Amino acid sequence: MTNEQLEKAMAFILDQQAKTASHHATYEAKVEKQIEYMLEHQAKFDTKQEMLQEDLQTLTKVVGSLAMQIEADHQITNNSINALNNAVGAIANAVVSINSNIVEMRKQADEDRQAMGSAVDKLVNSLSNVHKRVSHLEDQAT
Repeated sequence: MTNEQLEKAMAFILDQQAKTASHHATYEAKVEKQIEYMLEHQAKFDTKQEMLQEDLQTLTKVVGSLAMQIEADHQITNNSINALNNAVGAIANAVVSINSNIVEMRKQADEDRQAMGSAVDKLVNSLSNVHKRVSHLEDQAT
């Protein structure tokens, strides 16, 4: 190889190295920008993820609180139903007792009516006898 060819080859190699270095620097800058972009988005993602975790914890607390309230309401409802059932049972027993008392009172009233009727009949008979005696005594006195 001649000196001139050697110089051309060296110039070509140096030019290629310069182009490669330039391409490498450009590529490195692009990669650096992509890394920055990814880090920014990772930070935003992390922030959003933390917010979602906080929201999920809040939601879990709310659901737990609602579940406890539903359970308490369910217990109150059951207690109210039991109290109503007891009251209905007591009312039913009272109605049965009242009906029984009414039957007894009617029976007693019928018996009292019959006894009173008999007493009135006896009184009428007694008065009739007294009237007859008074009439007889009046007849004798005249």
